Amino acid sequence: MRTLLTALLISLGVATAFAQNGATTQQGAPDAFNIGAGIGVLSNLASDDPSYQFFGSRLWNVADIFGVKALLEATAELRREAATRVDFGDAILASALVGANYYPIQTAFTPYIGAAGGLGYANGAGFDDAFGFDLSGVLGVLLFRGGPVEVNVEGNANFLFRDFNGDMPMTFTGRVGVLF
Repeated sequence: MRTLLTALLISLGVATAFAQNGATTQQGAPDAFNIGAGIGVLSNLASDDPSYQFFGSRLWNVADIFGVKALLEATAELRREAATRVDFGDAILASALVGANYYPIQTAFTPYIGAAGGLGYANGAGFDDAFGFDLSGVLGVLLFRGGPVEVNVEGNANFLFRDFNGDMPMTFTGRVGVLF
């Protein structure tokens, strides 16, 4: 299963690397790469500390109101070992997803809702590695839409449909990204 996830991640990376950057639709909505980070919680992975999420995606705008996306995201627990030492903990949830965003209003500050599905991986203290179907949802706002650099601020929820001692691994994150 690790080989399958590795192959999927490499394929996604190659596809986004060779995609046309800056291509536009007939309506003028630009395609974009998106990278960012956020802070939140990992749930049901024996994690009590805050978690940090890093993500990268490629967005293809099919129309002004609709965009298709491919994204990679990883959420890891960050634990304070001592007064001056901070280290990543044992809990992690990583995903390779394909989905879409819907933009109901076309302004410089555009709210949106999105969803994605794909493969996910989770590990926590005392748990075995788990791969499974992963669903993610976002609710956010796109700032400076139509500019050379856009900013998105969003809330993200991610669910891995696997059993970890009777519970389902989840993340809830507030994150900020830059589209270029």
